[in-house]
Amino acid sequence: MANPVPEMGNDPAGRGALNNPVAPDEPGCTTTINVPPHWTFGPTSTVWTSTATFTSSVDCGGCNEVEESTMNFGMGPVVFFSTTTTAEEASTTIVYACSTSASGQ
Repeated sequence: MANPVPEMGNDPAGRGALNNPVAPDEPGCTTTINVPPHWTFGPTSTVWTSTATFTSSVDCGGCNEVEESTMNFGMGPVVFFSTTTTAEEASTTIVYACSTSASGQ
């Protein structure tokens, strides 16, 4: 029986074509990730002077693109700040990217 797994060799283009074999090539296929809103409560407001960005791989269900949608829970609570502090560490931001395998792993 022949080997059912194709050889990828050292060609990055060849490996990339096999990363998500079920993803269509046509544009317009986008998966939406729903995320809760980020609310800040008082009485202390924090200011960050830098931001660190992390990438989270998600299963795009066969699509090539992912977009983030913030869930709408209505207006947030009324917040009053009496103090502002500057954080020494970076704030963190997460961006989403489609995983490189059809199974999302």
